[in-house]
Amino acid sequence: MLDVACGNGNASLAAARRWCKVTGLDYNLLIDGIGSLREEATPGQGEDGGSPPVEIKKPRLYSQLFWVLGLALGILALGGTMLYRRGAA
Repeated sequence: MLDVACGNGNASLAAARRWCKVTGLDYNLLIDGIGSLREEATPGQGEDGGSPPVEIKKPRLYSQLFWVLGLALGILALGGTMLYRRGAA
């Protein structure tokens, strides 16, 4: 069995306990804390480094959030009423 990106190796260990031949591959990433994810800004490009602006959009669910919550509470109330009328509550 080949386990790629095995992490802590739980799946590999489980297979090895069942008498499988196991090979686990993973990579190590060393972060030393002295780097930057941004390139050095050149004069004239400003603070953004010439990258296009990021547009933040809300998910479409937010436009219908009250409708979804109302429907969920209505279903919950209907289920509670049905249980109460049956005598289970």
